[in-house]
Amino acid sequence: MKPPGGDSLWRLACYTFSGFLTAVFRIIDEKLTAAHQALIAVAAVLPVQDLGHPAELQHWLDDRRGLLSTFDNGLFVFSVNGDLIVESPFKPERRGRNFSFRDYFQQTIQSGKPFISDPYLSSQQHNHPAIMMTAPVFDQQGQLIAIFSGALDLMRDNFLGQLSRQKIGRDGYFFLAGLDRMMIVHPEAGRIMKKDVPLGSNPLFDRAMEGIHSCDVNVNSRGLIALTAFRQLTSKNWALGANYPLCELQHPLDTARRLIWGALGATFLVLFLLTLTSLRLIFRPLFRFTDHLSRLKDKNGSDRLFRYASAGEFAIMTNSFNQMIQELDLSHKHLDDAQKMAHLGNWHWERESNQLLWSDEVFRIMGDTPGAYQPTFDRFTKKIHPNDRAVVLQAIDASLESHAPYRVEHRIQRPDGSIRHVREQGEVKLESCTPGKAGGLFCEPLKAVVQTLRRLKA
Repeated sequence: MKPPGGDSLWRLACYTFSGFLTAVFRIIDEKLTAAHQALIAVAAVLPVQDLGHPAELQHWLDDRRGLLSTFDNGLFVFSVNGDLIVESPFKPERRGRNFSFRDYFQQTIQSGKPFISDPYLSSQQHNHPAIMMTAPVFDQQGQLIAIFSGALDLMRDNFLGQLSRQKIGRDGYFFLAGLDRMMIVHPEAGRIMKKDVPLGSNPLFDRAMEGIHSCDVNVNSRGLIALTAFRQLTSKNWALGANYPLCELQHPLDTARRLIWGALGATFLVLFLLTLTSLRLIFRPLFRFTDHLSRLKDKNGSDRLFRYASAGEFAIMTNSFNQMIQELDLSHKHLDDAQKMAHLGNWHWERESNQLLWSDEVFRIMGDTPGAYQPTFDRFTKKIHPNDRAVVLQAIDASLESHAPYRVEHRIQRPDGSIRHVREQGEVKLESCTPGKAGGLFCEPLKAVVQTLRRLKA
């Protein structure tokens, strides 16, 4: 289905709208991933010796202010039996309650891996829909001993709650739905956690439930005719959708058509040129915005914000975009702070180009200033203690050959001559059945991290 106005203009509108949704999708996906990674990083430094001492553990949990600013429905520590050990903010008469019936608890226990839940009704007094992110906690023998988790209230002003209140034009909107057709985020709060889109009532929604990205004119289950687009998140099996009512999209075209048909001779040509100029002016901010998004990954600091001085609906969208970018950058900073606290860094190696990427904490573990140089595999191997170098290279070669993850402990030599004991682990990612990429973690042993934290508290 296509609205009147010409194929080229329609393709331009669809391309622009799809690009806009892709930008929002990347922001939501990155913020969801960053929040979960921050939770996982802090779980790695949870004081397991205090699991039997709720008062001490409560004090530690209340001090996780960065995480509490993200997880507005609270932070929780559960036992392996599902009993609530502590939560922050503290609420009386809740310790000891059993939550083993929750799907997020069962999934984490069964898999031993971090998990992002679908919406559920919070057991707290407000009973709002919420999602829970979990991170398993292991002892030194690798046994699961607790679950650290954080919850987002879908009714509050976090990055998911804000999505339901963002407008596209006058009446356009965003929404999130699971691939099981359950509504997760929607401007109509009463539709959250409901599967109220029958099969066949919304063609593009049906395609999105099959994991197909699309952008087209569509009639939704409520009879709204709109320009609709869908993208599936990579961090969770949810689909991000957007509806822009077709009447809003067609309005400037209809106005231009009446002016053109009301003109004669030379007036026809003048009005045609004015209409063309008007359309260029209308779409110019969107072109600038699309170009800004295409180069966003190469920008830093305030350069990541989009500058638009005029007023109107596009200015509202620009402010919302800039706010999300600032919150995302803050989340990245929290993740870096969490890595710094945990003495845990991550790395990524492109084998073909020999390009090696380190997080800031890897530089610090190596005794270098973050970003002081471009790391390479050869430079990394020179930092390995000569007596450990053969063992590390053998582990990496074996991983590349077998495509299996590897883990190795070794020593590194820092520029000041000091020696550090580190644990390195990684896994190979295949491209066309050939090992093309590798990624993993680089950390100082947990014992050293715990001793550092104790010195800071002393």
